[in-house]
Amino acid sequence: MRNKYLEDPLISQLMEETYAMGSISEDKNSHESLNFYFEDQNKVIGSKDKMAYFEFNLNKKEILFFNLSNLKNKKTFRCIIAGYLIDFPYEWSQFKYLDKFMSSIGRGITKISPENDEDKLIEVLQPFCPYDCEIALVCYKFKTYLIFVPTGHSDIFEWIETLIEL
Repeated sequence: MRNKYLEDPLISQLMEETYAMGSISEDKNSHESLNFYFEDQNKVIGSKDKMAYFEFNLNKKEILFFNLSNLKNKKTFRCIIAGYLIDFPYEWSQFKYLDKFMSSIGRGITKISPENDEDKLIEVLQPFCPYDCEIALVCYKFKTYLIFVPTGHSDIFEWIETLIEL
C-alpha cells in the first residue's frame, strides 16, 4: 500500500529538507537552530510570495477579507463589499491607525472588538459577514486589508501579528 502523503510534492520537499538538516534534536540549542533555519528560509521567500501566502491562508481558514485601496487624494480607504463601494476616511474610527502604519513602517494591525468599537464599525459591517465577527485592520507590506475575524478566535489575531512581523 502506497503512502498518499509521500506522493504530495510539498510533503516530500518538507521531509527532504527536514532530513537534510540532520538531527538537531541532539543539540541542546536545537530550538535556536530551528529558529535560524526558518528565519533564513523566510528571507528567501519574496514579498509577493509572502502576500500570496497571507491571502492563501486567510482563504484556507475561510476568513472573509477585503483589500482596501488607499486613495491618498481623497484621504480614504476604499473597498467593495457585496457590490457596495465603501469609503472609510483616514480619520474615522480605527482607520486612523491604519493610516499611521501606511505612512511609517508599512505594517501593523488594529483590532476592533465590541469593547473598543466606539463608532459601531462592527454593527455597520456585520450584515456583510456570514458569522459573528471582530474586525482586524491590517497593513502588511504597505498593502491594507479589512479582515472579518470570527468572534472568540484570538489565535487568528496572533497569527496575523506574527506573520506581519516577519
